[in-house]
Amino acid sequence: MMQTGNNPASRSRPGTGFRKTLYALALLSGGGEEAVAQAVPVDLSAAGQEQKKVSTKKKPSSLVTVESDVPGSVEQLLVHGHRATATIDGTGTYTVRAVFTTRMLLRPEDVPQSISVLSTQQMKDQNLFTVDNGLKQVAGVNVNLYGDGTAGFLSRGFQLAAQYDGSPATGGLQLAQQFDLAIYDRIEVLRGPDGVLQGSSAPGGSVNFVHKRPTEIFQGNASFSAGSWDNYHASVDVGGPIGNSKIVSARLVMAGTDRDFFYKNAYDRRWTIYGVTDIHIDRRTTLTVSVTSQSNDTTRYMACRA
Repeated sequence: MMQTGNNPASRSRPGTGFRKTLYALALLSGGGEEAVAQAVPVDLSAAGQEQKKVSTKKKPSSLVTVESDVPGSVEQLLVHGHRATATIDGTGTYTVRAVFTTRMLLRPEDVPQSISVLSTQQMKDQNLFTVDNGLKQVAGVNVNLYGDGTAGFLSRGFQLAAQYDGSPATGGLQLAQQFDLAIYDRIEVLRGPDGVLQGSSAPGGSVNFVHKRPTEIFQGNASFSAGSWDNYHASVDVGGPIGNSKIVSARLVMAGTDRDFFYKNAYDRRWTIYGVTDIHIDRRTTLTVSVTSQSNDTTRYMACRA
């Protein structure tokens, strides 16, 4: 037997179906990873009396309505949400909520391949300043050091390709001088062929170097470390919005390494500077300009003699 909305149970909770519909729309239109919708009733006696008058009218038997779909009062919908982000700089965690190595923001468990992430916090805790030392900590990656300060990186028997902020690069990783890790927010390592996700690529996998970006509030930090055989490293990192409008924000990272080795005539001198500026044109468009420069003076050949 079909009911036409005169059920007392449905009248006791007016607007229930309407709230559920608004909540579903809020989740779909939030554009973020999380969204919360709250329906706040506004008690308007005039609106309530008008609703009662309307409900007492006799409707044609051919029309079947559900009274719970009609709100019993004027309601205000508040939606709280945020856009999905993978940035972990300053969070103090080793885990990430999303990765960008597939050129899409995806949770690591949603990527159909093995993936590891080297976070900023892990780099700080383990004093990792070079790419070869950093990738040594990643499971499934083999690092072959060469005497000129460069290295080869293999995974599953094949060379790894390089990406920078999700954009593939050719010849940027193997047998090439690498930047200081102080300029990166995280390093994402995808093991296995990723041609399905980004086209032609190396069968061993890829390493995505994600640069640091300007922060919403002003922040700054500095670090210094010293080790055996005159191994020194220092870095300075400052950034934040420029002016009160927060339309333009910038960040500057400077790092330096001065290192000797246990054998004579070998040394490593690296000086890195990285600057990035974000210009928020509108709520959906941001223009990013960055520049990176590094000076390398390295001699590491084991055949060096006094």
